Amino acid sequence: MIKLKIDGIDKTLKDISDKYKNLEPEIQASMDAFAYNVQAEAKSIVSSNSSDTGKLANSIQIDTGEGLAMSIYSSVEYAAYIEFGTRKYAEAYVATLPQEWSSFAATFKGKGNGGSFNDMIINLIKWAQSTGKIDPKNAYALAKKILIQGIPARPFLRPAIENNLPLLKEDIKNIFK
Repeated sequence: MIKLKIDGIDKTLKDISDKYKNLEPEIQASMDAFAYNVQAEAKSIVSSNSSDTGKLANSIQIDTGEGLAMSIYSSVEYAAYIEFGTRKYAEAYVATLPQEWSSFAATFKGKGNGGSFNDMIINLIKWAQSTGKIDPKNAYALAKKILIQGIPARPFLRPAIENNLPLLKEDIKNIFK
């Protein structure tokens, strides 16, 4: 599971909330709109940028909260490995990320889902059968390649957040005008 919390915004929002309590509903509405926009864009990125069968895209969820809070997350166990890649690909990609993102990515390093190599082959056969991307007979070879080389990063949450963050900032600025 990959769950993202936007650090640094909590204190800023707390300060704003204390000073402008009457504006909290408008700020929360802007945050909710941001979350929905990120969710839609992340789903679109996954759908167009991967061989996802729909499981990852459908797992991208949001929780809007009270008290100026929200969460954007994917509940599938492999989401972080799609977002950041694995092995040499993750190492190369994560090195290019800003500190807060590379620290977040590091929390997933070495935390596979505990499945066996045979589980990987079975999952790849199912994926091959449902997508037609490869011949299911090649699942063993693909599993071996993934185990040795890893998979490239196919970010979906980070670009969606970065694309929508300026709009959130602008919305919040406009609330205070």
